Amino acid sequence: MRRCCATTAAAAVASDFHDVITASPVDHPRDGWLRITRMQDLRPGDVIAWRRPPTVVSRNTGHVAFVQEAPRRIDPEGRRWLVRIADATSIPHGNDTRPRQHPSGFGYGTLTLFVETQGADPTAYGWYGLNTRIDFRTHIALGRGCAPAASRRDRGV
Repeated sequence: MRRCCATTAAAAVASDFHDVITASPVDHPRDGWLRITRMQDLRPGDVIAWRRPPTVVSRNTGHVAFVQEAPRRIDPEGRRWLVRIADATSIPHGNDTRPRQHPSGFGYGTLTLFVETQGADPTAYGWYGLNTRIDFRTHIALGRGCAPAASRRDRGV
């Protein structure tokens, strides 16, 4: 996460995560990140990050969520995927664990991610999982945090 934290912001924000993951290689980790290119390769602990879509009015720069279960394809073409995630938000997702009277904060919920073609990065999300009626179009980055390789000094060289 070093590259995210090296920004001028006081703390890393969603757009930082999105940009670092998007710039990461797919064949080997760099600076602690490996970019995932296929929905079916996501596994628990992986990160989903996007920049705020232009149609969404918010002070947030986007959103970050952590995958809790392997995604489930919900159409035969493999364009729509249901993903169980953990995140912090004030707007609950589908099948959300946050209490209805105080829905803000950390919890678990379900999103739908959309891909234009199999094997491509997602291009839209449905906030409410299977109950989504409107999808929000924006590039979505999929990444896996990886331990950085040990330095020569750490290896005793």
